[in-house]
Amino acid sequence: MDNTRIRFIAYITTEEHEADQVASFFGERLARQFGGATIAPATGFWAADGDAVKQAYSGPFERQSVLTIQLSVLPSEKDRALTCLQETGRDAAACLGLSATAFHIEAWQTEAFHTNISAD
Repeated sequence: MDNTRIRFIAYITTEEHEADQVASFFGERLARQFGGATIAPATGFWAADGDAVKQAYSGPFERQSVLTIQLSVLPSEKDRALTCLQETGRDAAACLGLSATAFHIEAWQTEAFHTNISAD
């Protein structure tokens, strides 16, 4: 069996009071499309000029509450998964009235090893 997967990780800024609703929005849609996803709260630190390519960043630096969204798919599902993540980000912003304006997505190839750890 081929264990190759494409792992996506995405970050979206959320206000603390909206994190559960945003997590459910992404989680339910991604689970419906791909069987599951992992979503966890995190803390991000961003420079005001962080979207530029530089040797060093001068700040000011902002601390933000973010959700980290992880999704693993078969390589044949990579394009569909990326499109789904992008559309879900736009839909979440529109439907939930999010203040977030950026949604960062990365992908890389990895291997998956699903292991049964039951005592049976």
